[in-house]
Amino acid sequence: MKNCYGIKLFHERVQCFDLAQNEAIKNNGERDWHYDENEFWDFFCKKINYEGEHLSFLILTDQNDVSIPLNIQLDEKNGISQAAYHRFLINLKNINVISKPQISFETKSITRKSRNVTKEDMFKTSPKNIAVAYYQEKTAEYEK
Repeated sequence: MKNCYGIKLFHERVQCFDLAQNEAIKNNGERDWHYDENEFWDFFCKKINYEGEHLSFLILTDQNDVSIPLNIQLDEKNGISQAAYHRFLINLKNINVISKPQISFETKSITRKSRNVTKEDMFKTSPKNIAVAYYQEKTAEYEK
């Protein structure tokens, strides 16, 4: 599974992920930023050093559709694994899932029950995720 990317686009904020590496693609150190369609795709192509290879996308959005520029070549078959699909959709509800091209596995069996994450749950995850979850929680508290 290479050249597979995830995009989360909600309330005009965008996040981008390399699903093969299971890593966020950051913009000036930021995990999410304001979405401008033209600026985003220019940034994306530069950030991944796009040179015409075929890509797969899994896009989670509150919009009806997301356009991918014609200069970006799509794979004939979506290379996103079922495991990457699971990781990307954890605890999300009421979203539109757009895959380009279409994914080849059955998605009906992949629904999960949403649950609240406790501090104990944070310590059951990898050390990398603990810090991220902690600072996201503190940021949310600060913004209230």
